[in-house]
Amino acid sequence: MTKKDSKSGLSNRNFISDLDNSEIDIGKNINLLVRNKVLIGSIASTGLFIGLIIGNVKQTIWQGEFKILVSKNQSSMGFGAGSTASQFIQNNNQILGQLGIQTNAEQNIKTEVEVLKTPSVMKPVFDFIKNKKIETGEEGKNWRYRDWVKESFKINIPKGTSILEITYQDTSRDLIIPVLNKISSAYQGYSRKDRSRSITKGLKYLEKQIEVYREKSLSASSKVQEYALENDLSFSQTQSSLGGKSNFALGVDSNPDDLSNLEYLRISSRNRIRNIDEYIGMLDGLQPNSEQIVSIASGFYSTNKITSLILDELMANNSVIATKLAYFTEEDPMIKRLKKKKLYLIKSLNNELRSHLIANKEAAISLLNTSNRPKDVLIKFRELTKEAQRDEATLLQLEGSKRILALEEARIDDPWELITQPILLDQPVGPRKKRILALGLLFGGFAGYGLALVKEKKSQLIYETKEIESLLDYPLLLNLKTSLQSKWDESLGLLVDGVAKKDINGSLALLPIGDTSKIDIEIFKLKLKKALGGNSLITTTNLVEAKKASQQIIVTSPGICTADQIKDFKNNLALQGKPVLGYIVIEDI
Repeated sequence: MTKKDSKSGLSNRNFISDLDNSEIDIGKNINLLVRNKVLIGSIASTGLFIGLIIGNVKQTIWQGEFKILVSKNQSSMGFGAGSTASQFIQNNNQILGQLGIQTNAEQNIKTEVEVLKTPSVMKPVFDFIKNKKIETGEEGKNWRYRDWVKESFKINIPKGTSILEITYQDTSRDLIIPVLNKISSAYQGYSRKDRSRSITKGLKYLEKQIEVYREKSLSASSKVQEYALENDLSFSQTQSSLGGKSNFALGVDSNPDDLSNLEYLRISSRNRIRNIDEYIGMLDGLQPNSEQIVSIASGFYSTNKITSLILDELMANNSVIATKLAYFTEEDPMIKRLKKKKLYLIKSLNNELRSHLIANKEAAISLLNTSNRPKDVLIKFRELTKEAQRDEATLLQLEGSKRILALEEARIDDPWELITQPILLDQPVGPRKKRILALGLLFGGFAGYGLALVKEKKSQLIYETKEIESLLDYPLLLNLKTSLQSKWDESLGLLVDGVAKKDINGSLALLPIGDTSKIDIEIFKLKLKKALGGNSLITTTNLVEAKKASQQIIVTSPGICTADQIKDFKNNLALQGKPVLGYIVIEDI
């Protein structure tokens, strides 16, 4: 067997052993219940009776309920879901966070639940109920608000909905509907007041921030302009609507996202000079009358008027040459004059194109020289420009926010929606008598089981055959059951004829362990004597007397002896020194 197989076998044996132990534990518990069925049954019946009394003594509990839709027409601060303010909330979380306004729908619902439980909303309702209880003579003076909310007032949010299910329970049936109406009114009043307070708080905050950022924006803009004038930079500023961008430019066309166009001009000028040098290099590599000059000049047809005129005349001349060649030879004087004119036009095109490129290169060099600024000047200008942009954008956003809040302050809207009217359930919800009876029976059964366990533990008696086997080192000869006494004769006969016959010479000592009055020892003795035939049987607990017999057999039963008794008996047998055939267990089953 491999090491892996060995481990697998060991694991399987452990698993089987665990199953055996589990079965033994279950069997032990069942045996414990059977042995103590009277005790456990009486205590369980007592628990059932107590539950019956409690169920009849407890007051009847009534329940009412209504439902509120929170988020369909309500968002943060009571703004409607389709309102302009709602859109503003979604786009301006940072500002709303500073105002302490939540924008998450789930957080809103949880907030509504917590608000509905606060004393600021529910304390008047609690005082109303308490006074009514005192007026009717019910115990209400020692009521505490926290206990009342926890025990009587429930709020449930069905999964995946924005609905609050509000329930109220009370022993007074007539109080349910009035209390629910007061809860509804109290929450409605609180929500309106909370919405108004939130908007007012937001307006005050925005006004202060607008003043701060207006000063910051003016200061930042002034710094940019002063710095631009000091460093010969052109500066312009345009404002966009709320949510747009502000463009700071330097008096030239460029990418609107660039903060400084000087760098753009410098890069574009360098690229232009590089391109012009490439064209001049191409012209330098050609003959003055090369027809490739025409191809190069065609790229400047729309940018240079003289070049375009020469190209047009050259094309017309080529057209005439092509027509005349259809009728005249190359040696014709007219053809020669036309070709001479063509060479002249190409040379003129070459000169004009070269002059045009040189002029553009000088202009680009001039622009490059003009746009040169120290690196630290450009870096600082960028920083100042960015700061001015941020301050201006924040100012515009704050002013837009203030306008929206002002509009919401003037708008009338219910902060919530009652989707069901308060109702009283037809049947009481408590006390749940069946549940109380079941709990009484359950607790009584557990208490009886525990008491039986303690009783048997205290007695120290051994009730399991397996435990007896583990304490006695002798072989188990027979396991007899009192319910099968009719088969004892056969079992004892086989024992005497088989195991004991060769070892018994005249007499056999029967050694009982424990309280033998609890087992049918007399019936067992009669049946054993019958099986022994002519051999005598001595039944005694005196080991000195038992030593006279040729062989000894131990007899015991679960529940009549303790572990200490068995151990003492084993020690005395060892001192006696007489052989023992084994032991017989008689189970009262």
